[in-house]
Amino acid sequence: MHAATLLSLTVCAIAISYSTGYPSPLGGLGRELVASQDVKNIANSLKCSVEKRTGRDFLTYRATHYKRQLVAGTVYFIRVNVGNGENLHVKVYEPLPYMNAENELMDVMENKTPSDEIAYF
Repeated sequence: MHAATLLSLTVCAIAISYSTGYPSPLGGLGRELVASQDVKNIANSLKCSVEKRTGRDFLTYRATHYKRQLVAGTVYFIRVNVGNGENLHVKVYEPLPYMNAENELMDVMENKTPSDEIAYF
C-alpha cells in the first residue's frame, strides 16, 4: 500500500473516531458503550454464524454493550445476552466501505456474565 493511501486512511479513521464522539486510540480498544442500533444490526446479521461456531441455537440473542477497535476497518467486541444470565462476547470485523466486503465473524467467547469486562481476544 502506498504511504499516501495509508496516511489518508489513518487520518480518515481518526476523523471518524472524533466526529462520532468516540475517541479511541487508533488500533486500541475503546471504552465500553451501550449497543446502538447499528451494533445490534451487526450482531444480528451474524447470529447464524455464531450459532454454527458454538453449535447452539439461541432463542434469546440481544446485543447489549460493545467496544470497538479502529484498524483498516473496525473490529467490534460485542456482548450478546443469550438468556439465563449467559452472555457471549462476539468479535466482528467490519471492513472499510471501499472494500465492498461483508462483515466477518472473527471469534466467540462463551459462558460470559453481564459483568465480565469486554476485553481484547
